[in-house]
Amino acid sequence: MNTTNIYISSHDHRLLSHLIVGVSGKNDTIDRLRGELARAIVLDATAVPATAVGLNSRVELEDLDTGEHETYVLTLPAAADPDQARISVLAPVGTALLGYRVGDEIAWPTPGGIRRLKLHQVTREPATPPPAAG
Repeated sequence: MNTTNIYISSHDHRLLSHLIVGVSGKNDTIDRLRGELARAIVLDATAVPATAVGLNSRVELEDLDTGEHETYVLTLPAAADPDQARISVLAPVGTALLGYRVGDEIAWPTPGGIRRLKLHQVTREPATPPPAAG
């Protein structure tokens, strides 16, 4: 269990709270996201530490078991695109990253087992609009 404080903007908290309300049935990832939202320190966007992961953050992390370095942008599900390294907040690793800061180490259950990750860099990016219908 991760006990490090996590910081989420009130905007992200509101979006994610609405997102999980729409999911029915038993879902471990949603349950974990719900738990993270419940324990998060919710702040105005201007007060969230610049090194904290939020929606549209580009994160550089290290898998502490393999030494592999990975880079993702954390997104809402509609904007997720594995080919562009855009990971949904509903993916296990996406949920794990939310609210943590540079230097934090995270242990998180995934379908392949517990992943131990260390955050090395966080950069906020502007929101990407969803693709146009047509």
